[in-house]
Amino acid sequence: MTAGSIELCEERKVRKLYSFTCPMIGSHNEIYYGPLVTNTAFAPRRGISGYKTGSQGLGHIVFWVKDLPASVKFYEEVMGFDISDYIAWDIHDAVFLHCNPRHHTLALMKEGPGPAGGLMHIMVEANSLDDVGYGYDIVRDRGIPVMLDPGKHSNDHMQSFYLQTPSGFWIEYGFGARDIGPDWEIKTYDQPMLWGHRMVAD
Repeated sequence: MTAGSIELCEERKVRKLYSFTCPMIGSHNEIYYGPLVTNTAFAPRRGISGYKTGSQGLGHIVFWVKDLPASVKFYEEVMGFDISDYIAWDIHDAVFLHCNPRHHTLALMKEGPGPAGGLMHIMVEANSLDDVGYGYDIVRDRGIPVMLDPGKHSNDHMQSFYLQTPSGFWIEYGFGARDIGPDWEIKTYDQPMLWGHRMVAD
């Protein structure tokens, strides 16, 4: 754990931060407090209803890992996450974890399709299904690669689609995920989708 310099804190617009390398994933992480908060939210020209953030943070992130049980243990015991649920199907095994009411802030998947330590995708959640639909049209119209067609996930009920960034990782753009409550029961699902989310042919 390394304390961030005054210059780095100024660059990040936070009062203080610490950085560390995750021993399970190998990713560089920063923990901060006292962020600068502006009164003006980002507003694209086309207009959108906004994003589901606040106490639930930006969204979620998914990593490939070498040792799935050890990685889950690290995020539970060291980082304070709790398990939301599991998906075990013929392609991958995945564990979903939360640290706030969002269904999952982190998901970990056994390496194979992606290399250990690799970023699979990040997710941002819109406040309106129409925003997701408009976003899908824009992505298709501009020729941005769509990796998974629109669909609905089995565990968090997110309605979303996936696009590929120039860096190679994916972005999931979605709406309507359910939240974790005090009476949440951990379950195991045998597939990640209720409908849709089919791979798009090249």
